[in-house]
Formats: sequence, structure tokens, C-alpha cells
Amino acid sequence: LENVPSLYTLGGGQFDADPTRRAPGAALRAIVDDLASCGYTVAARILGAHAYCPQRRDRLFLAGFRDPRAAARFVWPEPAVGAAQGAEAAGGYLTVRSLLEPEGSDAVAAAALSAEQWAKVAPKLKGRVAELDGTARTLMSTYRSGWHQHSEFIVRPDGAGGRFYTTRECARIMGFPDSFVVPGHPDRSRGPQPYMEYQSFYHMIGNAVCPPVVRAVAAAMLDATES
Repeated sequence: LENVPSLYTLGGGQFDADPTRRAPGAALRAIVDDLASCGYTVAARILGAHAYCPQRRDRLFLAGFRDPRAAARFVWPEPAVGAAQGAEAAGGYLTVRSLLEPEGSDAVAAAALSAEQWAKVAPKLKGRVAELDGTARTLMSTYRSGWHQHSEFIVRPDGAGGRFYTTRECARIMGFPDSFVVPGHPDRSRGPQPYMEYQSFYHMIGNAVCPPVVRAVAAAMLDATES
């Protein structure tokens, strides 16, 4: 199971860099108790996606086992940031720059902020400019619709404008392989249905999980189960 990291402390819990000083809140304890009543032994851990794909995205994961012996053998994956396995899992995209689509493409052109949008966000860009040689901020389901509040942008070198990430770039940020089909088309002239499918994908991808992280957790679970 996967959810936002604040679920770990919801209801009086405590999170600390030192694992021995962490204490789950009442909400997580209730969830674990309910799963235990269904026959599962559950482990919980907050994992960061940055070791697997170019995004700072912490999420709470719960791994449940029917066999308590497998649960005892389970070890959470803890790869080094930027490790080769992370690069392979995310298709080689380790920085924002490495995942950008070509300038001049339909998708990049459609991602440009309008003059009105740029005028509203330009005075308050602090913390919202994409780090091209770093990782992206947490991608949210409101990335495109909440542009005036919290979205991150690719800013032109001359600082005279900017753009959103394209949907393909968002998929790469999340660690989806390029074989994953992004629906629709960014050009309105292709028809309302393809355009709406394309725009709706921004919401869906922001709500998704990072496949490389899930794959790492699942591999660790299988290893514990098959040992």
C-alpha cells in the first residue's frame, strides 16, 4: 500500500531522521491493526523516489505478508542516490535536463505559459524554477491546474518566459518508461477529445506511484517470500 508521508504521523506520531526515534500516529496504528485482523504482518517505511527517478517524492509504503516468517526476512530496499540500478530503473533519466523533450515539438510548444500566466508567476518564482541538473519537486495532481500557486516551471535562459513540463516529461519524472502510452494530443486543432485526454493526463500522472520504487519494494517482498 502507498500513501502520502504525513499519514505516518497523523494522530500524534513522530518522524525523525533516526529510525529508532520514529513513532507512528494513531491513524497508521489503526490501519496496521486492521490489516493484522485480516491476517497480515505489516511493515511501514517512508521511501524517497529520488534514488530511482529525478523527483523528490517521499511516500509511505506498507508491505504486508500472510506468512510472518517472510515478514521477518523482509528488508526494505535502500539504494544509494544515483545508483546504477536507479538509472536503469528510470530509463536513464537522472536529472530534469536529461528528460526534456526537444524544443520545437508540439508538446513543448503547447506547454508554454501565456503572457498573462507569466506576468502572474514571474514576480514569485522563488523555489519554483526547475533545477535542470537536479531533480524535480514532487509532482502533484494539480500541477497544470494549480499553476498560479505551486507549479514548477522550465524557465527560458533569458528569463523572459517559461513553460510547464509536458505530459511525457511528467511521466519520465515519475519513472514511467517511454513505452508507456501518453493519451491524447496537446494541439487543440486535433479535436476536443484528444486535447482533453492530454490535459487530463496531468491530473492522473500526479496521482500515480513511481513504478521503479514499487518494483524495488515488490522485489524485496518476493525475495523475503521465496527465501
